[in-house]
Amino acid sequence: WWEWVLQAGGFLTASYVVLVLALTLRARSEPAVPHKPVPRLQEFAALGLALCSFALSAAAIVGPLPSELLASAFSPKELGATLLTVAGGGVLALVLARSLPSMSGGALAVAEPVRRTMVAIGGAVERVDALLRQWPVAVLSLLAVALALGAAMRASA
Repeated sequence: WWEWVLQAGGFLTASYVVLVLALTLRARSEPAVPHKPVPRLQEFAALGLALCSFALSAAAIVGPLPSELLASAFSPKELGATLLTVAGGGVLALVLARSLPSMSGGALAVAEPVRRTMVAIGGAVERVDALLRQWPVAVLSLLAVALALGAAMRASA
């Protein structure tokens, strides 16, 4: 099951990167203006994550990690798995995007109903999440979990 979790993380990461690149590289008629300034703490958090990622990759290449970890990185099997993950992330990005890129093609026309359905499901999940984040629901959920754990402990004793 752990492999499935890692694959799902790879697909979600690839879809996020594809969406960010698509939005960044899209031609705009006017320059983009930020809606509001980003707090310094969030900028430093993003910088810290990027530096940690860079440090991990540097450690894998020249650091204390064994060289056999990267021995098969460019093998056809590994490259195929990487290509499959990136392609799956691209398809996931197309399905989850609020609007499709302006291209003509049969594949995008076929994907439109699926994308609309997924956006509707995503909106429903967001509404349920907003409802569950309210304090009364959170308190009742916490009490239900505490009662269930108490009942489980009592039944096992």
